[in-house]
Amino acid sequence: MKTQFQQVIFFLFCLMITFSACKKKEDPKPDNNNPPTNNDTTKRTGKIAFAFANTVNGDAISMNSTWYRNEHGDSFQVTKFNYYISNIKLHNKEGGVYATPESYQLIQQEDLSSLTFTLDNVPAGNYTSVSFLIGVDSIRNVSGAQTGALDPVHGMFWDWNTGYIMAKFEGNSPQSSRDGKIVYHIGGFSGAHNPLKQVSLTLPQEVVISGNSGIIAVEADLAKWFKGAHLIDFGAVSTIHMPNANSRKIADNYVNMFRVAAATYSVE
Repeated sequence: MKTQFQQVIFFLFCLMITFSACKKKEDPKPDNNNPPTNNDTTKRTGKIAFAFANTVNGDAISMNSTWYRNEHGDSFQVTKFNYYISNIKLHNKEGGVYATPESYQLIQQEDLSSLTFTLDNVPAGNYTSVSFLIGVDSIRNVSGAQTGALDPVHGMFWDWNTGYIMAKFEGNSPQSSRDGKIVYHIGGFSGAHNPLKQVSLTLPQEVVISGNSGIIAVEADLAKWFKGAHLIDFGAVSTIHMPNANSRKIADNYVNMFRVAAATYSVE
């Protein structure tokens, strides 16, 4: 896990250096028709990059090879691990909230490029926490054909009645009662088994944005899917393909799978 975080953070630091270099090379021409005023704060916006590292009990996930063990004592391999992050909000120390527009991100362990993304035009502020939904909000579930991260081509959509799969885990386990396979597709957006979960995370240090860039590194621990509010037994629950009591139990557990591993920012 440490190595994986070091790699993504190093990559993002390079991005921040690039942002700073680009700003220094700018030579804006004066606009006599619209001179700057003391109230103009547009130049104080910045960027915040997010880096996600998926783990099992603190160890970086190795797809299709490494064997892990859940709290019940069942062994398993990971063949797929996807989840949606949406409605991202940044909270500053004054109590203000910046709700990022169109913040729908699909994290896919098999696609390393999906583990990092950047929020642009973040207002100046001293940010102390971040919050987001695990999944896709109900409005987008009934808004017709989507594009980008919400495109059904990603295999994270059922139909217009049940909507998006909010999170997906697939793997192998000798304890499974279904030919050694584990398939947990956690979806739906309404009713008693609605799996949508709000996550709030305190940053280990303030991320100060004022025309500069920041980084927030987040760990998602797959092991938390199988313990916490409910102990999951792969022999008893091998497949989840629709909203039901078992999918709700998994969602009750995985709401606690995130932690902020690191937060930092560049100096103007």
